[in-house]
Amino acid sequence: MANLFQPAVDIIKKEVEISTSLLLTDMISVFDLDNNPITRWRFRDNGFLNYSGFFTVNGVKQNAGVWVEVDASQISTVRFNAGLIPTFENIGVQVFDGQFWSQADFDSIATVQFNAFRPVVTAVNGQVLESEFRPISDGNFDSIGVESLFKVTDQDGDAPQWFSVIDRTNSPLGGYFTLNGVAKQQNQYFVINASQV
Repeated sequence: MANLFQPAVDIIKKEVEISTSLLLTDMISVFDLDNNPITRWRFRDNGFLNYSGFFTVNGVKQNAGVWVEVDASQISTVRFNAGLIPTFENIGVQVFDGQFWSQADFDSIATVQFNAFRPVVTAVNGQVLESEFRPISDGNFDSIGVESLFKVTDQDGDAPQWFSVIDRTNSPLGGYFTLNGVAKQQNQYFVINASQV
């Protein structure tokens, strides 16, 4: 089998919950253009604080700030263990295909708080007054932002990521939601990213 190109590695999983750990192989994506197997792995943790996350090999904690190298037979025992408190730290990974080492990929890994509680949504004002919709010059109507209609709280302190929204009105004369200027259908849920609210 030809071996003409170096492999590539990318850190893809960037969060680990407090009191948990992840297999290194679940945190990264590896690609080899020649389809050669990865025979050796290097990784390093740059978190030096006593509450930082750390790597283990076969359950043994590895030192921070140095490259640790294992062969393919050991990779299933390499885990990244979360820090003791929510924090960010930098890790690096390299892979070897028998002839070439990949470029090292470095990225921040976040230790995050366990998400134990569901968010709570509370209606702030269940009505929109007709006077809040005013015709504007192009024949459309001005509107209010959806964020003024509800309040979100989360005991874990997590920010909302997605919203599922429905307009229960079933009347052509009723109000309606728009997303990016397009009217949404009544009595049908639609999902929006929190950045769109």
